[in-house]
Amino acid sequence: MPPYLTDAEIDAICDGLTQPAAMARYLARLGLRVHTKPNGRPLVSRANFETVMAGRPSGTPTSRPAADAGAVVALFRARRVATN
Repeated sequence: MPPYLTDAEIDAICDGLTQPAAMARYLARLGLRVHTKPNGRPLVSRANFETVMAGRPSGTPTSRPAADAGAVVALFRARRVATN
């Protein structure tokens, strides 16, 4: 499977749109990162498409790092000592 959506897949997603600029705007409104090919047609990575269609915003990591509770407690203790 290619790393980018094919022109046929883009045409199916943008059903009814014929101008490449209109297709790119529509895809961007869906939340996809859209690049442009030299011929003007939109270029979307398959991974980005699958991420956005799965309900996760584009560019958002799938897992978040855990907070360092010890560092937060130390920060508040240091602030309390500095203000007293």
